Amino acid sequence: MKEKGYLIDRAIYRSLIEAFVGKGKVGSACDLLKDSSESGYRADMAIYNSLIEGLCSAERVDIAYMLFHVIIVEYLQPDFSTVKPLLVSFAELKRMDEFWRMLEEMKNLGFSVVHDLAKLLLFMVEKHDKLKVALELFEHLKTKDYCNVSMYNIIMEALYRIRELRKALVFLDELKSSNFKPDSVTYSIAIQCFAEVGDVHAITR
Repeated sequence: MKEKGYLIDRAIYRSLIEAFVGKGKVGSACDLLKDSSESGYRADMAIYNSLIEGLCSAERVDIAYMLFHVIIVEYLQPDFSTVKPLLVSFAELKRMDEFWRMLEEMKNLGFSVVHDLAKLLLFMVEKHDKLKVALELFEHLKTKDYCNVSMYNIIMEALYRIRELRKALVFLDELKSSNFKPDSVTYSIAIQCFAEVGDVHAITR
């Protein structure tokens, strides 16, 4: 476009990059990012978020992680949309050292890490192909004390939906013996599980 004399501003770069990412052409999108920088335009968070998600989807998580650090160097403000694809990719690839390192970076940036991890689990359990990874991740999170009642509820609800009722109730017992207390959501899920396994009185025991 520039060769033909068209004026390209940051909004056009953003639209082009998002279009390339949407088509799975992340290499071309990265080339446009470089071109926009050379043209004097500073990428905004919309551009970086789009690229990071596209790169992670294309299994190029190392480049995506590098862009995350570029964001920090440029004093931009990453949010949950920025870190979500990176955390999912690290969990799926079982690259837990980098997962934990990223959580530390998030803490330093002022993220509410446990709250965001609950959002991450919710996202993963809603994607059926990521449920197994979500369950494995939850076990890892518990070993590092990155846990709360909301996470237990998310996992129990996901197991209830796929009728893994006994597994869901194991988490109820685990929660009762932990430092956390089941809440009304926990008991609501548990009652549904007990009802379907034919033991509605167990909730009072």
